[in-house]
Amino acid sequence: MNIGLDLGTYAFRSLRSVGPRLAVRRCRAVYSVLPDTPAHRKLLDQAAISYAICDSNLILMGDAATELARLFQVAARDLLPNGEIPHADPIARQVIAQLVDALLPVPEHVGSICCVARPVAADSGHAGLRASMDFFDRLIRLRGYVPLGLHAGTALVLADLVSERFTGVGVTVGAARCEISVAYCGQERAVGTVPRGANWGDEQLAREWGCAGQDARGHTFLDREQAAQKKSALTHSVLAPATREERLVTELYRALTADIAAEVRRVCADDALVAGLKQPLAVVCGGGGARLPGFCDLLQGQFHGTAGGLPQFRVRPASSADDAVARGCLIHAELRSEASTSPSRRAA
Repeated sequence: MNIGLDLGTYAFRSLRSVGPRLAVRRCRAVYSVLPDTPAHRKLLDQAAISYAICDSNLILMGDAATELARLFQVAARDLLPNGEIPHADPIARQVIAQLVDALLPVPEHVGSICCVARPVAADSGHAGLRASMDFFDRLIRLRGYVPLGLHAGTALVLADLVSERFTGVGVTVGAARCEISVAYCGQERAVGTVPRGANWGDEQLAREWGCAGQDARGHTFLDREQAAQKKSALTHSVLAPATREERLVTELYRALTADIAAEVRRVCADDALVAGLKQPLAVVCGGGGARLPGFCDLLQGQFHGTAGGLPQFRVRPASSADDAVARGCLIHAELRSEASTSPSRRAA
């Protein structure tokens, strides 16, 4: 039993085959800390909400941490701020371990592969991201799987560019950063990254819109979650903003898509094979940020007037923006598993 695992800054997801269907497990990558009081325990027990106990505190994990943050007047904390595990936060490490265990069922066979999406920067000398991926690999091994890494953009290509013979560009618009992979016939050719993502935009919106929360001690904090919910409630495309709020969203995402387009051009220009392709090159976009109405059209507009020597680009959304990376990871795990058990390999 192989499995695909997407450990995003916003949410963790796993995907595996169960008979003829695909089984998805998902949880938010957040936690919150409550004082350990009889009243809090009673409320949580009555609502059948699980929690952990640590140093006279109650720890809420995943979706429960977000859903109950306002009720208990606490801030939901990111498990992976900036996409990496905070070194000085032992609680976050414990919560991550429990969530990964919940996402990965015990494998049915020895040698089952867990293909996990890796940030490009983790393989490019970013010490914090490298240490975080080493930590995840240990958790995966402890669960009984063989860890296998794959860049998120490449996973998008495997999941969505079947009709293009797995040739094109995968762009994941994540919470912490945007990841870009260029592939030719399923083989990764070049990668790149934009060091900001949806969280950057939501923080700007929270400041402009005055989205703030207050904890039980009266301390005010920037409520990025509230800004994200307000943004998702906007109905017009970013190509046709009708209100001041929508115009601000358009301005922020125009800046982000400009950075993405510039990085796509750079990584394509670095590869002579890709740069020489004559047909329009497919660009598939996934991740939570790509769900914004009009996002792909806005990115497409950034490619107008592409410099000579590069192919034209045709942008489209992933068939499932949320789960496409996990699906691509599962495909990669299955292909690797089949290759390792092929008759020619066994004979060798």
